Amino acid sequence: MFRRLSTEIATVCAITSMALVFVAAFLAQIAAMPAVSAAALAGLLAYVVVKVLVAHRVARTITEVSHALSRAADGERVEVRVKGRNETATLASSFNLVSGRLAERDMRIARLAFEDEATGLPNMRAMEANLANMRAANDPATLFAVMVGVDNFGQLRLAIGETLCPKLVAAIAHRISATYGEISVGCAGPDRIVAIFRAESGDAATRTAAAIAAIASQPTRLGDDRIEITVTTGLACHADAPHIPLSVLQRAEAALDRARAKHTSACVFDAAAYDDPASALQLMREMMLGLERGELFLAHQPKYDLRRRTILAATSMPHWRHPNLGLLTPDRFLAIAATTGHIRPLTEWWIARAITDQRRMREAGRDIVVSITIPASLIASPHFAERAHRQIRRSGARLCFEIAGAIAAVDEARAIEVMQNLRDAGVGIAIGDYGANSSSLASLRNISARELKIDRMFIATMAHGNCGDLLLKSVIDLGHSLGMTITVDGVETADNLSLLQSMGADAVQGGAIGLPMPLDEFLKCEIAPQAAARPAAALKSLG
Repeated sequence: MFRRLSTEIATVCAITSMALVFVAAFLAQIAAMPAVSAAALAGLLAYVVVKVLVAHRVARTITEVSHALSRAADGERVEVRVKGRNETATLASSFNLVSGRLAERDMRIARLAFEDEATGLPNMRAMEANLANMRAANDPATLFAVMVGVDNFGQLRLAIGETLCPKLVAAIAHRISATYGEISVGCAGPDRIVAIFRAESGDAATRTAAAIAAIASQPTRLGDDRIEITVTTGLACHADAPHIPLSVLQRAEAALDRARAKHTSACVFDAAAYDDPASALQLMREMMLGLERGELFLAHQPKYDLRRRTILAATSMPHWRHPNLGLLTPDRFLAIAATTGHIRPLTEWWIARAITDQRRMREAGRDIVVSITIPASLIASPHFAERAHRQIRRSGARLCFEIAGAIAAVDEARAIEVMQNLRDAGVGIAIGDYGANSSSLASLRNISARELKIDRMFIATMAHGNCGDLLLKSVIDLGHSLGMTITVDGVETADNLSLLQSMGADAVQGGAIGLPMPLDEFLKCEIAPQAAARPAAALKSLG
């Protein structure tokens, strides 16, 4: 715009100069006429001189504005001299005013390009620039980034409001900076803080990341309010996995996402576990073809009734005989299907296959319930629920839906209505993976579930005499008080089994009982009612 305007002004100056030349030529012709008196000629000449001087001053001012516009177009802050109070002075003053405002706007744009507007912290672009400076002066193997994510940020935002959330994030970042002055700290999103630091080894970096997480988790005061939070962290080294097209900041963020997916408080970036988005989508395309080709099947894991001392059900999970990758377990593709929108067709196939397998079990004399996992997002879908209801009603199969994920995160009223309709149709309802999602026992009062399945994370940390035992016993007792049967997953040892029996658990599942197996193997394995009377280690033979 500035360059076009300066060009137009230059054109005006050229036209003015040409006009003066024509006037001078005209005066020369008049001077040659005998009728023109010397006095008249002198007056006319004086008038022309004055006009030429005025035109020259105007042209000079316009030329200065034109040059200033060209410099301003290149981003330079310039001003034009203002002389007098005439029209040209007004033009120069207007230009100076516009130039100043444009310079202020450019400074604000430049600041926002490297600053998070809500928190005032350096943004990811600024952190990448800081990283480049650090890389120029340090060994890349000593540069690390840790991404700190505030847990349950959605609920926190509802609790304290949109205004206080950025202040909370900024306060946490400033606390980290005050503790570690040599660490570069910035904002990576509404609920995320990133820190770049040097460390001599991976172990030292892990200790620093843990210390940063501890600092971030400290209670924060905002005015008269005291806010308590928990955080999850992801750590990455700049020199690791150079073949992966991600910066160290992006790797730290990927590690944070993986930590949350694994329901753990911290995770280090693992190149082998990182899934390239393009390959993930390709895997989903292959999975849809695999469903048509019959490459997927259900593996059934027995669920043992501690009171009746027999197998009461089987939990069935999809497995995939991939033509090139071999056997893929559910952890390789279920999470991807859930995030890419392929979970619905997979789950519909899952239900149909479970109905077929349960019928075969019944025909073979093993009439037990088959449990399958249903995402909470699907259970609230009217179309999915109606289709599932028709499938089960026509087949008469004995199925149980283990609801995975938090009901509160979807349309809870609709989900509760759907679950009640399924119960009326004879479908069992269980809350799956309790402890690994955000469901609370208080929220379970309104859900028409008959079973609560406790996640294996409780068993992984369980030992005699510690608080984990007390917590598990409390969950079992509270579940019973709500009229639910309690199943504990991840039971791998005889000690686990004995302890759960003493705590009053109703059923268990895990390696101590039997591993997941294809239907033909499941029908052939020996499952005797008296097996429960033998030591738990002997029950492994059921797999």
